[in-house]
Amino acid sequence: MQEPLQNTIDKVIQQLNRVKQISDSKFWITTEELGTLLELDIDTLNTLTSQAILFQFAWRNFICTLVSCQGNYKLWQITNQSELEAFSQGIVSQAEKAHSSVGQIEKTQQFNTVISQASSEILPSHFVQVENFLSATELEELFHFVIQKENDFLPTSNSVNDLDYRRSMFLPTFAPFSELMIERVKAILPQLISHLQIPPFQIDYVEAQLTAHNHGNYYKVHNDNGSPDSATRELTYVYYFNRSPKAFSGGELTIYDSKIENNFYVAAESFKTVQPINNSIVFFPSRYMHEVLPVSCPSQAFADSRFTINGWVRKG
Repeated sequence: MQEPLQNTIDKVIQQLNRVKQISDSKFWITTEELGTLLELDIDTLNTLTSQAILFQFAWRNFICTLVSCQGNYKLWQITNQSELEAFSQGIVSQAEKAHSSVGQIEKTQQFNTVISQASSEILPSHFVQVENFLSATELEELFHFVIQKENDFLPTSNSVNDLDYRRSMFLPTFAPFSELMIERVKAILPQLISHLQIPPFQIDYVEAQLTAHNHGNYYKVHNDNGSPDSATRELTYVYYFNRSPKAFSGGELTIYDSKIENNFYVAAESFKTVQPINNSIVFFPSRYMHEVLPVSCPSQAFADSRFTINGWVRKG
């Protein structure tokens, strides 16, 4: 085989492997990243989606779907075409024919009639929970530290400025335990990314906050990267700790499966439940919709609260 042809084939294989990796992980990418990955003109993509409610197109044996559109900030998901039950075989064939050449993407009128159909596919959520995350000594020191800081806790807020959306308390600063948690999270990240099937990414920084949920506290359904200032959050983590024996009930973390509805990534009816196990930590993609169920703490004593160190891993 001639060397130039071999180089071309090698390049195609590398590109297909990268696309498949993103497809398998259900990872969202921006328009700029999609254009670079598929070698498409970004200006053309932006033009085609400027008025789109939901936009899809076929690329080889993959379907590219616009799943979130907030102003000029657009996010895409790549799905293996064989997994899209919502597309009939006839629709898929038409889409492939309409997009047999990347250079024909400008032919939008016919193309949009084919690709504007939405997939009703449920995207399952995935999480990893690790028990005995800190040593017994570290856990004891952390709990003692928090109890001594009771008067420094403040009411939490939320991005929607709804007083009934979230009820809990947080500690603004908690060194040296914030540094300890960030260090441990960074150390376990390579394993987590593999288990969660997330493509490796460059870490910008890791955030940490310490919260307390007492009687009647909760956090309604939300995701952690749905605003411009949080868009670079890739992974969310929640570390649980409490007095032993546990003096509260409830406070489970509900992580919803997802679906695409009206161009937005929304919670499906199905979900996974994470128990707040003492000295355990859970990791999941920040884009998942999730909530903290109400806590029941009969004593209402601060020391009997459901404590967490939660935070986010930012993509660089």
